[in-house]
Amino acid sequence: MKKLFSLFAAVLFAGSMMAATSMTCAEAAAAALGGSTAEAVVRGYVTSIAGAFSAKNKNVSFWMADTEDGGQVFEAYRAACETAEDVPTVGDLVEVTGTLAKFNSTPEMAQGCTFTVITPAAKPVNLGPKTIAEFLELKNAKDTCVLTGVITSVLKEDYGNLYLAENFDTLYVYGVLTPEGEAKKFNTLGADVTDTMTIKAVYGEYDGKPQAPNAVFVSVLKGPGVELDTITTAEAVAIAKTLEPAAGKSLSTAETYVVGGFVVKVKDAAKHTYFMSDDANTTYGDFQAYQCATIDSEVNVGDYVFVRGKIMTYHGTGNSGDYYNYEISGGTLVHGVAPEPTELDTLSVADAVTIALALENNESTTVNYAVRGYVAKIYEEYNEQHSNLSIYMTDDATSTFGDLQCRRASIDAEAAQALAPHDKVLIVGKLTNNFYNETNTAQIYQGKLTVEEEQAIEKILMNDSQIKKVIMDGVIYVVRDGKMFDLQGAQVR
Repeated sequence: MKKLFSLFAAVLFAGSMMAATSMTCAEAAAAALGGSTAEAVVRGYVTSIAGAFSAKNKNVSFWMADTEDGGQVFEAYRAACETAEDVPTVGDLVEVTGTLAKFNSTPEMAQGCTFTVITPAAKPVNLGPKTIAEFLELKNAKDTCVLTGVITSVLKEDYGNLYLAENFDTLYVYGVLTPEGEAKKFNTLGADVTDTMTIKAVYGEYDGKPQAPNAVFVSVLKGPGVELDTITTAEAVAIAKTLEPAAGKSLSTAETYVVGGFVVKVKDAAKHTYFMSDDANTTYGDFQAYQCATIDSEVNVGDYVFVRGKIMTYHGTGNSGDYYNYEISGGTLVHGVAPEPTELDTLSVADAVTIALALENNESTTVNYAVRGYVAKIYEEYNEQHSNLSIYMTDDATSTFGDLQCRRASIDAEAAQALAPHDKVLIVGKLTNNFYNETNTAQIYQGKLTVEEEQAIEKILMNDSQIKKVIMDGVIYVVRDGKMFDLQGAQVR
């Protein structure tokens, strides 16, 4: 009888040993999905925590795979775990003992299983500063990266659920903790939309989409116009000119700057590239925002914007010789409020010519002037692509000879179509003593031209097919229905 019991016990022991088969995660998943409910010991790496530790039920759920980056292959469901400190770490090599099961389409070790850490994961390390693009490419769910970007929107002001942008890359941050690790206190950190924030983050995913869960706040740089000094485009160009890259190369500053200015030309809207100037009245931009992420709204000519980034000089070469581009490349751009414009001195054409010709050859004034006069001649017709035309201006409403050259002056398309000689206009821009072919010409290049409300010749008369123009004693008059009018529309006969 004792021998019979011993044999029976041996059979039972052998059966139990056969049931607790050692498996890889892939083998266990295949067996569970095939309907097996056998006892097994499954060895693999913890790839993510599937369910938070339950202090009440003393268990935790986690995903496993045969490699550290193998994804979600097999789940240890509600494995016994005494304390939060016992929760396994992503990267741990573990053995899970229990009963194979299938829940819907999930292969798992059934609730009540136990686990042992065979080889602890290497301790997480701080990988240091990374771009958002690098962070998304690494997909490192264990180690910490330091990220910096512009806050484009805040979805929950207490938790700090927000979007962070850098260049053209955007990351969803699912909660921002204080440096001490406290949650639901984001609104005490002083960070808001358009601010540049630095965080410590570990890669995570939800529904297959990347995110940074429970990032830790490091610092914030307030957005443009809020406790942040800005420099003008002229100052930015001056800084850029101190850089001396070799031909075909570029150099950037070590420091980050915020440059404010007017958008004077949209070079490539699809690539977020714009020319900027301190002068809202010019169409020439001496500084470029090159491929800068626009984080609030569409950018148009005339908008006042702030662009943040490192100032760069590119030394190009071409058939016409070397050239230099001064820019911020790959920065971020937001709209801002333009500074109050300074009141301009309004000059006559004669006074403007005097100031211009007193300058050195090809020298320009450092400030804008407003010059009022009459159109003597339109010598370059309206260019639709660049929204400009070229005229000569004079103080004499009757003259067809102009003393001031206004080259490539920007003007509204509708106004340009209606513009005619002898119209009264205002041009705003910098005066230049243009020296060309041994000749000095007073010039405003790429100024802003507007037609005055008091036009020299009434449009109603000029558009009338019955109108006739006569010149008496060098003075221009218009005649209609036997009546004579001066250029201001007053009847004189």
